[in-house]
Amino acid sequence: MMYALYTIDAPVDLRRHILVMCMGVMLMIASPLSALAEFSVRKVEVQNVDDRLMVSADLDLGLTKEVEDAVNNGVPLVLLTEFKVVRSGLLWDTDIDQVKTSSRLRYHALSDHYIVDSSSSEGIEMFRSVDDALRRIGRLRGISLALPKPGVTNDDQLAVRSRLDIDALPGPLRPMAFLSSNWRLNSDWTHWNILP
Repeated sequence: MMYALYTIDAPVDLRRHILVMCMGVMLMIASPLSALAEFSVRKVEVQNVDDRLMVSADLDLGLTKEVEDAVNNGVPLVLLTEFKVVRSGLLWDTDIDQVKTSSRLRYHALSDHYIVDSSSSEGIEMFRSVDDALRRIGRLRGISLALPKPGVTNDDQLAVRSRLDIDALPGPLRPMAFLSSNWRLNSDWTHWNILP
């Protein structure tokens, strides 16, 4: 006669693993909304200059505590802002032109300054506080986009969004950043009329 032997440890280990996984998911879902910072497009100004659309934008960029702690511990962040001229269609929208700017934010512990290296400015800039650095990143001027041909219509809009580039984070940090809502900093697309 054969007997199947079951150890008590196997079900306990399985239950413990399931419990740990459930607690991890609950922590991600139940993260307090106050901990979520926001990226938003506050103001956009557009001008038609020589068949080009010249754009100035002011963004509000706020980091969650988790992301700010990462910067303060030496993790560089890349913040992307995307601009595109869009013509609305019956079934889908058509992108006329698109421009992407990027800014790299990092903390320099020796000088106790935040350093911003931006594609929209020459050189690097240093700031005493992370808020001052974010204000500078959020002030974009002189963005040039092509206007639709033969001319601008009521169906044409400027779309703008800003986001934290999770793909630019160091490799070991990326999986956690993809799973945690504290790292999903994104303004979503906001649309602005081109015609006055």
